[in-house]
Amino acid sequence: MNFLVAQGIGDSVWGLFKAQSIAKHYNQQELNIKIKVAGLNNKNEWIQSKQIRAFDFIKRFDFVNSVEVYSMPMIDKKGPVLLKGEASDKNGLLRYINDGKNIYKNLKNIDYILISNKTLERGDRLETWLPQFDMNWDVVRNHYNFTKKEIKVANDLKNEIGEYCIFYLGPEQGNIVGGNGFNKDALWKPNDWVTLGDYIHEKFGLKILVIGASYDTSYYQKYILGNIKNKNFWISKIGNYEINQTFAICKNSKFTIAYASGIGIVSHYLDVPTCIFWRPKHNSISNKNYISFNETMSYAWTYPDWKEKRNYYPAFYTIDNPESIFNVITNNKWA
Repeated sequence: MNFLVAQGIGDSVWGLFKAQSIAKHYNQQELNIKIKVAGLNNKNEWIQSKQIRAFDFIKRFDFVNSVEVYSMPMIDKKGPVLLKGEASDKNGLLRYINDGKNIYKNLKNIDYILISNKTLERGDRLETWLPQFDMNWDVVRNHYNFTKKEIKVANDLKNEIGEYCIFYLGPEQGNIVGGNGFNKDALWKPNDWVTLGDYIHEKFGLKILVIGASYDTSYYQKYILGNIKNKNFWISKIGNYEINQTFAICKNSKFTIAYASGIGIVSHYLDVPTCIFWRPKHNSISNKNYISFNETMSYAWTYPDWKEKRNYYPAFYTIDNPESIFNVITNNKWA
């Protein structure tokens, strides 16, 4: 059964929570699930490079038969899974194609569209998306596994540097004045990361392990590194590990602090205490279009028991600061 998912690790993993139930409903063998990641076209190298990082992650689920880029024939430049015309509506919500059973004749070889973003960005819980199908909350816990090599890489790193927490800072364009992304216009400043790192190391003695893909390197090198006074406990491994190694390293950490991304989302699904930064409603993530999500999206995708376990915190730019994040870590006993 062929499922179309949106780009990105977080976007794609949300679809997997219901893919098995849908396949079973249509009498398809669960191990015949094929994932198609929506792309602009097969020559668009920038899009494919980001998709490929998700590919190795999606392939690891034991019920996924194959993963490939799917060249979208029905889009304009606004985005591969958006309707033609304006990117967002008057409320700032992105205008996605319809999810569910494929109704588009020009989407060849697609049986079902698994794009939960429309539901989540309106602030509705993930389990309310396609409610006729069962939700498998244990899809990451039970169907995603690390290889012995990945576990060894993570354990070797921990033996080398000692106890650590994860910082995922995000890409340069998502963090700078004039950029586009959740921290557009640098609401959370480079020195805020440095201050938070200082607090954590002074209180808990943890190393600050900075991770990410190669395209995340420039923000750290241009904006963060020069602000760090004591570089002995800051360790950058940005671009050093493929995605499954990265998640094995996250699994070994005390906690993860992350720019909104698949790094933080999957860390939460791996039961690692996690804080993710979000942008307040009415404060657009884009300089070109008004794009703004309901604030409850910040936890609409989380495990239902996260409040009781106190192992996740949705932080907000302009509201949270290094002190408030540090207090969450301390009060919830993440370290």
